[in-house]
Amino acid sequence: MSSLPLQRFRRITYELRTMPDVSETVLAETGLTYADVASPEFELTLPILWRVAQNLRRAFGTYWCIQFPALWSLDVHSHLETAVRFASKLQGSLDILERYGNQRWPFAHWRVEHEGAQTRLIFERKLPVPDDDWHNFSVISLKNVETILQSSYPDVLPHVRFSFDGPPPPQPDLLFPHSADWQQSVCMVTIPTHLLSSPSIMADVRAHDMLVTTLEKVSAAKKFPTTARVRSLLDENPTAGASVERVAGALALSSRTLERQLAAEQTSFRTLQAEALKRRMLMLLDDDSLSLAAIAEKLGYSDETALSRAARRWYGKTLSQLRKERFTPTLRAG
Repeated sequence: MSSLPLQRFRRITYELRTMPDVSETVLAETGLTYADVASPEFELTLPILWRVAQNLRRAFGTYWCIQFPALWSLDVHSHLETAVRFASKLQGSLDILERYGNQRWPFAHWRVEHEGAQTRLIFERKLPVPDDDWHNFSVISLKNVETILQSSYPDVLPHVRFSFDGPPPPQPDLLFPHSADWQQSVCMVTIPTHLLSSPSIMADVRAHDMLVTTLEKVSAAKKFPTTARVRSLLDENPTAGASVERVAGALALSSRTLERQLAAEQTSFRTLQAEALKRRMLMLLDDDSLSLAAIAEKLGYSDETALSRAARRWYGKTLSQLRKERFTPTLRAG
């Protein structure tokens, strides 16, 4: 299980330590102590999560999540939610949730559907999850979407509708002051399609790029171990002259074996090298003390013209255009 949900889990256990009447029951039958959970080496597994969720239901009732509003606050936002908030536009935010959302809850995923004037961000089970647990995680997840919209797209939030596939919790209007429907067929957020171009008031291109790079590395490490190892090596010193032989040697593999393993993971050395060069190029463009010629040299290109050709191939834009875009702030419409 990804380590990214740990912030929420630790936040619950931290708050429970102040509740002597229930604190002993929450970690019952897990073999854990609060000190274990606080350890940097702690790994949250699904069996532990299910057991703690059952204990929380016993202590606080079916909708235990409403006792912990911090679970959908900015305090527990990690790489995923922060990348969503820092995207330039709402469409980009939805794309990140759809691509990387399962790093937060590995038993579920987000799916985006466009249907005419409405776009649906659907939250659905990927693995079997007991209904009572699912209802809590659904509320937490959609409340986090609400928090993101409030933070980055406040003008959009009044036009959004939340739907749940479970029964309403106590005082549902207090939990979701904006439009919400319960006992629906799916759990989703409905957004008018024309609002997907809305700019984020929290947009930060450079921070967004770095966060997405981290999310991509986590995703690759889980699904494609050889890809993740090659990415790590290339990111240490991305240059156009890096050879598959040198990288394969660092991994104690032959170049043929490395290419075969990468092909099995649906990529190639050349593709990963280009990705590393693009990431490094964008970071160097952010440093206005570097000339374009100096950037080309750092990336192992013979001259600025050679790097410009690569930039046009990757982005359809010149180096100057890319640098200008990255230093131009996103303006709110209206």
